[in-house]
Order: sequence, then C-alpha cells, then structure tokens
Amino acid sequence: MVTTLASPGTRDHRPRGRSPGSRDLVNLLLVAGALILAAEPAVWLFNSWSDPVWNSNGWLVGIITLVLLAWSATSARTIGPSRSRKALWLLAASAGVRLLSQYLGINVIGALTLAVDVYAVALLLGTDHRRRPVSAFWLAALFILALPLERVIQRVIGYGLQKVSAEFACRALELFGYAPVCNGIQILLDGQNVLVDVPCSGARGLLTVVTLFIVACVIKRPGIVSVATGVATTLGAALLANTCRIVLLALGLTQGEVSSYINVMEAPWHEAIGTGSLLLGAIPVVLWAKSLPTKPVTPVLDDEVQAKTAATSPRSPKLSLTGAALFCCGAIVIVTLPASPIDVSTAVASVALPNRINGEYLEPLELNKTEKAYFTQYGGDAHRGRYGDNVLLAVNTTSPVRHLHAPDECLRAIGHKVRYLGIVDGPLVAGLYRSVDPAGNVWRISVSFVSEHGEVTTSVAHAVWLWMRRPGTQWTMVQRIRRWDESGSDDLAFADAVKRVFDIRPTHIDVR
Repeated sequence: MVTTLASPGTRDHRPRGRSPGSRDLVNLLLVAGALILAAEPAVWLFNSWSDPVWNSNGWLVGIITLVLLAWSATSARTIGPSRSRKALWLLAASAGVRLLSQYLGINVIGALTLAVDVYAVALLLGTDHRRRPVSAFWLAALFILALPLERVIQRVIGYGLQKVSAEFACRALELFGYAPVCNGIQILLDGQNVLVDVPCSGARGLLTVVTLFIVACVIKRPGIVSVATGVATTLGAALLANTCRIVLLALGLTQGEVSSYINVMEAPWHEAIGTGSLLLGAIPVVLWAKSLPTKPVTPVLDDEVQAKTAATSPRSPKLSLTGAALFCCGAIVIVTLPASPIDVSTAVASVALPNRINGEYLEPLELNKTEKAYFTQYGGDAHRGRYGDNVLLAVNTTSPVRHLHAPDECLRAIGHKVRYLGIVDGPLVAGLYRSVDPAGNVWRISVSFVSEHGEVTTSVAHAVWLWMRRPGTQWTMVQRIRRWDESGSDDLAFADAVKRVFDIRPTHIDVR
C-alpha cells in the first residue's frame, strides 16, 4: 500500500464544501428571517378571515392554495432545472414588500409578503417539475385572492364598477324591449327607482370569476397568448354575471306580476339570483379552461439518472453565513420600524357638536380606546353624542380611504345584523341601514358624507371617487342613530336640525 503525503510547503487545492453544521445554520437563519417577516401579516390575514368587518371568504382560497401545493409536492419529481437561486431572490423581495407595508402602515401590502413566500416554497418544492405539475407563479397569484380584497376594491374603485355595471344593465334592459331612464348609477324603470348600490358593483363576482381563472392557470400552466385570451374572457364573464344580476333584480322590483309573489331583495330569492348569475359567468371561463392544451409531463427521474443529473448540474447558489445573519437581523429591524403612513389626514377643525338640537341637550359619548388611538395615529377628528332618542356621530378627515366607512362595517364587528335599505331623501339625503343588535333591538341608521365643497353622497365609494379627483379635500361623515320604531317625522326634524347646525349647504347632491 502506497501512501502519498503532501509536502509541508504545499496546499491542498481540492474544493472544500461548507460543513454540514454551517449549512444548517445558514438555512436556520434564512427560515427564521422569513418567519419574522411573515408572522405579523399571517396573524392579520388569519384574523381577517374571521373578522365580520372584512366579511372575507379568503380562508377558502387559502385552503385551495394549500391543497394544490400538497397535491403537486407529493408526486414524483421530473427532469427540470433548479430554482433555488430564484427562491433566494424571492426572500429578498419579501423583505422589500414587508418594509413597504411597515413604513406605510397598510396591512394588505404586508400580507403580500405571504404570497411571495408561497412562490418561494413552490419553487423550492419544484411544483413546476412534478408528475402532477402546478405553476408556482400562478399558485402565488391565487394566494393573493386570500386577502380581503373585496372591501379594498369596493372602497377604492367601487363607484367606477357601479357606473360600468349600471351602464351595461341599462343596455341589456333596452335590448329586452324595456325603456329605462339611466342616469349615472341610477336606473328608472316603469316609474320606479333602481339604484346600483355598492353590493351590486360586481366586486365579489369579479373576484369569484378571477379565482376560477387563476385555478385553471395553476393547473394548466397556459402560455402568454392563452393567458391574454383568458383575461379577456374572465372580465367579460364577470361583467355578464353582474349585468344579469342587476337586470333580474330590477325586473323583480318593478314588474308587478313578479314583485307581488316574491321579494327579490330578501332571502332566498336575492341569494338565488346572485348564485345563478355567478354560475352563468363561470361558464365562459370553464369553456376557456377546457380549450387549453394539456402540456406533456417530462419523464420521472429514476435513481440512477437522478444521481447523474445531480452530479453534472450546476450547484445551487450558496449564501454565506454572514449574508444569512444579515438577512435575519434585517428582518428584525424591518418589523420594528415605526410606521409613517402616507394616508394620514391633515389637521382638520374639531367637530364641535352643538349643545342643543331640537330642545334636546347634548350628552357626550366617549370614543373607545381603539377609536382614540386610531385618530391619534392617523389624524382626523371624531365626536359622538346623544340628543334624547338620537345618537349623532361626526367624523372630519382629509383621508376618506382611511377614516370613512359604512355603518355595517363597524356594527358587524360588535354582533349586529345589518342590512342596507337604500337611499332616503329629505332635509339631508342619506343612506339608510336597518341594524339588529345581539339583544334583538332594531335600529335605524342614516349616514351622509359631505365635502367642504358642498358635495353630498351616501356612499364611501363615491366619496373616495370624488376625493381622488381633488385629493386633500375635507370630508365629513354625519351618522344618525335612533330606534327603528320611533316616529319618522321626528327623524326628519332631527335631520333638518343637523343640516342647519353643521351649516351643510349642498352645491351638488349626487346619489348616483
């Protein structure tokens, strides 16, 4: 046996890999950093699924994403390139997204960190190269729909969706031989007013049809041309579904032979019309998905070929221990940074509630701790008070996206069952809500939104729409609450008094 010894003055130039302990520590630091970045967005997202304020079905999308990921990852690997380099870049991207959300104080952006993480996990598991392949990119896109996007869409572009929906509903009614009078989002049919309100904007239907489209993309992995065709089909299908829904509701409300037998605004008819319209909108997307060609699956690697491929393929990029430690420390710094939101209200005049309205003296009602902290952090001003049988809430802000909300959003959070009834005219035009508290008491809630330029609307979506045309405009929410069974004349008198004491002089009342 011959033993060769290196001379004392020579070095061993054989490549030295990182020790197993060092590799494990690097991986541990990377995982720890990713968990630190994702922890708070994950808690917020899970809470949004159960919080009545959001009214979100995102948990269902989350389950579908997890099932598709597991379905692919549990199948055999096929021939395909390593994606670990991209996964490392995605970790950096998730840190950037989390930094942006932390700085702006917007939780929805922070939750996008989780979608980036889903993309990275799918790449590391090689879901694109499995016996049951699914697209890692579209899987991440699907998880984005687990966020409570409906409320965001309603608030930011809800009014634009209302206008589009109303326009197509009018054209459809004319096509069927009716003669509607259409003005903005208001449709007059057979002398009756049909208003395309925010729930009829089509946001929920759009998200549902888009979910179906993305699920098809996850499984079928279409090319760019097919995706473009699918996007056009999906948007058209969503518009078709919402147009059908509005037309059926309009006919049900205005045609005597129908309305005398059923109330299309009550269960189960309202839900049946909505579900039927969604199923109609799903048909074009399903047909598009069925037309997509099935991509051939590459051969599964046997043990021998897998060993040769591993030996000849380029090594996965390695992150140094210092780099992994910096990533973990950076994650800690990011989540502890103070927020500097850009949608904070500028200084506004305090909403001074009058000492007396219609002979009733003011009984101030304190804001709770959460409300006080919110207005301290994000600006704006709010006051609540009782005048006999009436409760008045007034909010001033130059950031309606952040501060203004419909009554049902906060009342659902404390256990109320709230139903929007439409718009009531009078001294102060208002959106009307009927709310039943956990004790069975029924409340009448009226809300109006007034700009400093005299614009009056009953919808947050419309107020935001107008505000985006003139950012910085101050808006005031005036909300009146009283028991449902009390005199309607008293409510009108109180509304007139509120209009006078707040010096509301509408230059433009637009309920459309």
